[in-house]
Order: sequence, then C-alpha cells, then structure tokens
Amino acid sequence: MNISKDKIAQTARYFCTALAATIVNVVARIGLSKFLPFGVSVVISYLIGHVVNYLLSATFAFRTGESNLSIMTFLKFSLVACGGLVVTFVVSALALRVLQPMDIPLSQGQKELAAHICAIGCSFVCNYVGHVLFSFRKAKPAGANGEENA
Repeated sequence: MNISKDKIAQTARYFCTALAATIVNVVARIGLSKFLPFGVSVVISYLIGHVVNYLLSATFAFRTGESNLSIMTFLKFSLVACGGLVVTFVVSALALRVLQPMDIPLSQGQKELAAHICAIGCSFVCNYVGHVLFSFRKAKPAGANGEENA
C-alpha cells in the first residue's frame, strides 16, 4: 500500500482542523450542559462544531484548485456529519451508561466529559473517511477511466 505525502499532509491538516472543531464542540457542550440535558447539549454542540469543522476543512484540510466553500460541498459535508452525529450520540450515551455504575472517583461532569470525548474520537474516524470518499472527492475528468471523449 503506497500512501502519498499529499495524503499524509491532508490527514494531518484534517486532524488539526478537527481538533480545533473538537475544542469548540467540547467547550460548547460543557456550557450547554449547565442549562440543558446531556443528550441535547451533545447534539447542539456537535452542530456548532460541525460548522466550524466545515469552514476549516474546506479552507485548509481539503483545499483544491477550486473553492470548496459551496452549497453542494456543505450539503455533502453535512450528510457525512449526520452519520457522525449518530455515532457521537450513540457512543456518548453508551459510554456514559458504562461509566455511570462504575465505582471510580469521577464526578458526573467528568464522566460526561469522558463519554463525550470517547464519542468524538469514534466520529472523527467515520467523518474523515466520509469526507475523503464523498464530501471533498475530486470529480474524475471525462475519459479518466480509459474512455474516449465523444
């Protein structure tokens, strides 16, 4: 398997942009949890992080010759993010359910933070793959599959 330097650089750029969006996501979730139930705050903070992630990813991580800041790219990015939201919500709920009965010296807030970070890690992998294969996939030029142009 031959991985190009460009793909490694793209992955590193995506990691950095996703990390920035994750920080926004976690800080928003902590703030929202003071006023809203945990599950609701996870969803709303994910959506806030999603917008930040799109803007950073389109500008820095998946940059191409043409502008990635388009409605179609945002819709594709959002479709992938919906899958990531499901992963984040399910994994955070399951992780919190596992952590709740454990006799470990963590407060409820710390358990929620641990569950949320675990879920974000899982959704990071799902989102990256989806964005590479769908959101920011470059269209193949006509005849790229060995076909003749008419």
